Amino acid sequence: MSIKKIVFSFAVLAVFLGLTVSPASAQTVDINTLLQQIAALQAQIASLSGAPTGAPAGVCNFSRNLSMGSTGDDVKCLQTYLKSTGDFPAGTATTLYFGPTTKASVIKWQAANSVAPASGLFGMISQTKYYSLVGPTGPIGPGPITTGPCTGGALFNSVTGASCTAPTTLPAGCTTTTGFSPTTGLSCGSVVTVLPAGCTSAVGYSVTTGLSCAGGTTTVTPTGANGVLISPTISLESSPSDGTDVKIGSDKNNLIKWKVKISNDDGIIKQWGIKTAIRPWLYWKNARLMVGDTVIAEKTGLTSSDFQEVTTGSEYRLVFANLNYAVSKDASVYIVLQIDAVNDTSRAALSGNVIDQASNSVVFADANDDYTASDGVTSDRTWDFVAASTGNAVPSNSTATPGSRWTKVSSTGTTPNVTMQVFNVKAENRDIEINSVIAGASTSGVTVAGLTDSFDLYEGSCPTDGSITGCTLLGGGTVASGGTGGSTITFSSLNVPISAGTSKSFTLKALFADESDFTASMDDAASTTVFANASFVTGVDKPNFNAITVSGSNVTSGDVHAILVSPTLSNTTHKVTILGSDYQAETQFTFKLKADGGALYVSDTVTTALATSSTATTTAANNAITNITADTCSSCGDQTTYWVIPDGIERTFTLVGQLSNQNGGPGNKDFKITKIYFDDDTTDLNEFYFDTTFSGMSGLTVDVFLNNVDVN
Repeated sequence: MSIKKIVFSFAVLAVFLGLTVSPASAQTVDINTLLQQIAALQAQIASLSGAPTGAPAGVCNFSRNLSMGSTGDDVKCLQTYLKSTGDFPAGTATTLYFGPTTKASVIKWQAANSVAPASGLFGMISQTKYYSLVGPTGPIGPGPITTGPCTGGALFNSVTGASCTAPTTLPAGCTTTTGFSPTTGLSCGSVVTVLPAGCTSAVGYSVTTGLSCAGGTTTVTPTGANGVLISPTISLESSPSDGTDVKIGSDKNNLIKWKVKISNDDGIIKQWGIKTAIRPWLYWKNARLMVGDTVIAEKTGLTSSDFQEVTTGSEYRLVFANLNYAVSKDASVYIVLQIDAVNDTSRAALSGNVIDQASNSVVFADANDDYTASDGVTSDRTWDFVAASTGNAVPSNSTATPGSRWTKVSSTGTTPNVTMQVFNVKAENRDIEINSVIAGASTSGVTVAGLTDSFDLYEGSCPTDGSITGCTLLGGGTVASGGTGGSTITFSSLNVPISAGTSKSFTLKALFADESDFTASMDDAASTTVFANASFVTGVDKPNFNAITVSGSNVTSGDVHAILVSPTLSNTTHKVTILGSDYQAETQFTFKLKADGGALYVSDTVTTALATSSTATTTAANNAITNITADTCSSCGDQTTYWVIPDGIERTFTLVGQLSNQNGGPGNKDFKITKIYFDDDTTDLNEFYFDTTFSGMSGLTVDVFLNNVDVN
C-alpha cells in the first residue's frame, strides 16, 4: 500500500468519525504512526458498530491487553468465546466487564491450551493462541478461502486476512504479507504456528519445558510495548577456579560463577541451565543458584528425573526455571552454582568433571515478556569429587572457652568443677568414634597454681558457673608427669560417636587445691592443651573400623589464675572525641570491678592503677590517662590513696585521657588500657592485674583517625 493510499484511508476514517485532518499534517506523519492511528480508529469503529473490525460477527478483534477491570465489547466477545469452549460458566450471563469470573475462565482456557503463564491476563501471547485456533474467519478447514476480495491473483483476502490459496492465518491486524501488524507488532510476512512452550524455532529444545522443538515452524517474537529489547551478556568469573575439591558429605561448595549484565532496559532472568558430562545426581545431593548470600533457586534431593539426558553418558542438563529474578539495566549480577555433596561412602573419587552453561538454556525477558535466549558461555570449570577415605578428626577451640581469668578458690577445702577448656572435635570423610583423648596440663611458676591431679571430661558444653547441668560425664582422667610444662591427662574408653560433617563439644574440668597449699601469683597460672595428633586423639571410623587420622592445630585454653579473693571485670566501654585540632582527641573509658571472697583495693594514682599503650607518635606524656575516678560509695571505706571494693560489691571506674599525634603521620591511631591493677591487701596495690589476655579488655581500646600537624 502506498503512502498516498494510507493517507487517503486515514482521511476517510477521520471523516467517518467527524475528525478534521489537514493535508499538511498528513504529509508529516510516517507510515508506522499512520498504521497505529488507523488501528486505533478501527477499534473505535468496532465499538460503535458493535462488531470486531476486520472479522465477521462471532470472531473477536483484540487491540489491547484484557485484565481485571477492563470493560468493553471485546470483553463480552471474549466471554462469549470462553462460553463456547466450556471455560466460562454456562449459567452466567456475558457482560462488558472483566471480573473474577472472567479471569478464572481465562486461566482455565490458558491451562487447557498450554499458554504460559496461566495468569488470567489475556494479552499478546493468549491472543496469538486464540487466532491460531479460530482465525479471523473462524476455524480454518481444508482448502483455500475464496470468499471476499480474493480475485486478481491476490494471496490474501484484503478484508479478512485469510489466505486465498491455502488455509493459513496472518497475525491479527495484518491484511497482507507486507510489514507489521499495527495491532500486535508481529510481522505480517511470517506464518504464526504454535510451537511447544518456550520454543522460538524448530531447532533444539524448549527453553521452558526442555521438550524438543522439532517439527514446528518458526514463530515471530513481537517487539516490546516500549520498543526496547534487552541485550544480555554472560561471562565466566575466574573464581572459583578449576579443580575445586568437593568432599563427600560436604555442603555449600561453590563450583562456578558467572557475571550477568543486561543493557538497553531493565529485565529479568527467567531461566538458568547448566550441563555436565557426568551423571550429577550420583554426586550432588542439592543444587542451588546464589546471588551473594541469597538463594534465587534450589533443587533438593536430586535424582535422575531432575536432569535431561541429551546424550547418554556424556551430556546431562539441569534447568532452574521460573526464576523471575530482576536485573537492573547496566548492573552486574554475579550468579554462583553451589552444591551439597552426597554422603555415599561407596562413591569413588572422580576428577576433572566439566560443568558449563548449556546453549540456549539461559533465558531473559524484558518488562514486556520478550524472550532472549543465551548462546551459552564457551568457557567451563572443572571440579573434583573427593571420595570417602579414612575418617578424620579435627579438634578446635570452642567459642565457649573463656579467656584468661581469675577463679575463686577456698581457704578451707578444695574447689571442684573449675572449667579449664571447652573444645570441639569435627568428623570428616566418614562417621567416627572417639575412643580416647590425651590432654596436657601446663603450669608456670614455682608452684602448681593450686591445680591437683583430678580432672574430668564431659560431653557437651557445661555452664561456666561450676555446675555440670547440661553436659554428660565421660569419665575422669589418669594423670602422668612429663606433659608440656606439667602433666598429661588420659581420658580413655570414651566411645563417643560423631557423624561425618558434624562436631561435638567437650568440656575439661579440674579440681583446685586448698588455697593454703599454694601462693597466688601473676606468674603462677594453669592451662590445658588438646593436641591435634593421632597419638593423642584416637578412634575408629565407621563402618570400616579403620584408625582415624587427626588434622588441624593444637588448641590451648586461656590461663586460669587461682586466688582467694576473686575479681570480676565487666561493662568495659570507650569513647573518643576529636578536639579542635584534628591531631588531638580526648579519650574516656569505663569498667566495673566486683569482689568475691573479700575486699579488693585499687590505687587512685593513675600510674599505679593502670598501664597504657598508644600507636600515636608523640611522647607518652601526651598519650595518657590523666584522671581516674570511682563511683561514690559512702560505706566502702575509701582512703585518700585507694578505693575499696567490699566483698560482693560492684563499683564503676571512669578514666579520662588524651591522645595526640602532633608531628606524626596521619592514620588510624589506637590508645588502650593494657593492664588494670588491684590487690587483696594494701601493701603495694598492684600485686595482681587484668591484662589484654583477659576477657573484656578489648572494650578498653579506642581507634581513631588523626592527621599530623607540623608546628615546627
